[in-house]
Amino acid sequence: MTLNTLLQPSYITDTISPLTTAACRLFYNILPGQDPDLIFPERPELVQALFELCNSDDNTVRFYAYGLLGTALELTVIATNFRNLSDPLVVPSLNILHDFKNRTIQASTQVTEEPTERLFAQFARKSTENSLESCGDSAESQANTSKTFLAPQPVGSKRPASPNIITPEKRTRLQVSTSASNLSEHQSSIGPDETSNSSWAEISPYLFGTYELHPLTDNMRQRLMLQFLTPLAEYKELLSTFLEHQSLQLILHYLDVKLTKDIRLSFEGLKFLSGLLCHRRFAIEFVQNGGLQKLLQIPRPSVATAAVSMCLYYIACSKDAFERVGYFYTPNLLTLKF
Repeated sequence: MTLNTLLQPSYITDTISPLTTAACRLFYNILPGQDPDLIFPERPELVQALFELCNSDDNTVRFYAYGLLGTALELTVIATNFRNLSDPLVVPSLNILHDFKNRTIQASTQVTEEPTERLFAQFARKSTENSLESCGDSAESQANTSKTFLAPQPVGSKRPASPNIITPEKRTRLQVSTSASNLSEHQSSIGPDETSNSSWAEISPYLFGTYELHPLTDNMRQRLMLQFLTPLAEYKELLSTFLEHQSLQLILHYLDVKLTKDIRLSFEGLKFLSGLLCHRRFAIEFVQNGGLQKLLQIPRPSVATAAVSMCLYYIACSKDAFERVGYFYTPNLLTLKF
């Protein structure tokens, strides 16, 4: 199937059907490799159909349409011609994101703080027990040897061999023990969390994130919604709407990677933030509400690092906001160095 065939009105229409859902999902997957300037301006009926799908009750195709419109609205021609359709969707989009945020916070408070059993933990316990037993045996044998060596010897008996004399057998044991101690020191420097396969599965969402378009997850729904709002954040006419519906609290929530547990979701929140930082008023409120500390807490290196640099650039471009950065203590300013 070619792209022209996929974009025919018979596939992506304002009618909800499994074919429309599959076509929107396929279109979203192949869109990063295409030129939007050659797709959307020549097909206004396609953009119109996507706006109609945004108002549908289907929770799958609706978010696909939001994600596709996020790419289309980056074009000035589309954003200008369809301004009457995009502006009314801002408030419902923010309300949906606030619902997701409240649901995430509620779920995080209900999670019990019980220690989780790691994979292969029994092997670590066995190796620890064996090492402790070997240490105890070696200490006991060393004590017995010292007692035998220091004990008074009867006249005419042969004195035992000095323990300082290294025999070939003892040399082999020393080489093995030295290698084992070096390996244990290397593992301790890395940390137990980074030497097991289970820990990598835990830290991967904080470094690379997740991507699951089918079935659609809640994190992916929020990412698609943020992609729709990002090109609209730069418009001065919508600033009062974003401020009225607490977009700052929403962004501060997405900057908390430990709460979102997905660095790509935080990355989309940072892109949305970079658009809002173009406004002097929002930049000042962001700095005054501790947003700079939140930015510095983003894991480095990670997918969202580039977006953090972009947000710092927009803060530096605002003279009033950057003056307020100087009010922070020196330790916070020192962490600005990447």
